[in-house]
Amino acid sequence: MTINLKLTLLTFSFFLFSCNGSVGNDNIPQVKSSVYNNEIGNLCWPTQLTKEGGRFIITDYKNNRFLIKDGTSWKSSSIGIHGAHSLAMDNNGNFVIDDTENNRIIITKHIDKPSNEEYIYSVNGKALNRPHAVEVSGNGYIYVIDSLRLIRISSDYKKIDELWFKAGDLGYARSLKIIDGILYVINSSSGNLIKITDFDKGDYKIISTSSHKINDGAGSYERTGPIINDVEKFNGWFYASNYFTSSWAKGTDAEKNKLIRWKTWDDFESGNFQDLSQLLPTGQLPYFMKNINGELLITTFNHENPCHNESALILE
Repeated sequence: MTINLKLTLLTFSFFLFSCNGSVGNDNIPQVKSSVYNNEIGNLCWPTQLTKEGGRFIITDYKNNRFLIKDGTSWKSSSIGIHGAHSLAMDNNGNFVIDDTENNRIIITKHIDKPSNEEYIYSVNGKALNRPHAVEVSGNGYIYVIDSLRLIRISSDYKKIDELWFKAGDLGYARSLKIIDGILYVINSSSGNLIKITDFDKGDYKIISTSSHKINDGAGSYERTGPIINDVEKFNGWFYASNYFTSSWAKGTDAEKNKLIRWKTWDDFESGNFQDLSQLLPTGQLPYFMKNINGELLITTFNHENPCHNESALILE
């Protein structure tokens, strides 16, 4: 019995700490808490949990609302949105919202009470097409990715520039992330990241992983390799969420590697990942992540059975 127990523990440790190679096993995160417990209705495909102005905010995609936590109670936003995926607060204290299914960007001071709203529907005569993520840099630039290009808005909103990618380079990009001062486009369907090296010159570098097999909107690790929703750096590790779900897995395991991490970019390129999927509810896929004050904020939802037991979690 003692021998069998030791073997079981060793097997579990190997599964937890190694995916396609050897990565360190330090600082395994744990779920600290769920921040929302259906106080004002079920979540339905929550795509983002963030904290702005000291308040937790959940983007509740299919319910077309933001949930804002004031003190110990939650309230719903009053702003009109349709399928928004995320928001960010800019250096002026305004919310910048990717109102995805309305094909527009909203800039507003408040989301929970009446406020003047500014809208961006097009850039240089070309309509926005499903803007999907917003990121604000330290120098005040606002970056937005849509299905066509990367957009940069000046901090005073008076100048908007575009970076267009070479044919075939931009797939279905779900998110943006600034890590160590560098902007990355999360090129989801292609399973890679686009590192922006010089926006003004249109220079970028594609960082690929050998573990990616085929391009698709969703999949499983075995069928497609990574289909990355988001990337974040947390406690010295890079974390990635994957859009793995059973209807797109085509008979393979959709649970494996839906949440992964790696230590270095060499690890990413070689597919040397650590699988942390056991931290998340079975049947739910992780979406956007945010590192705030030493905690990793993350949402999960069920693609196959939406609006049931979906979550907004804090990992530490």
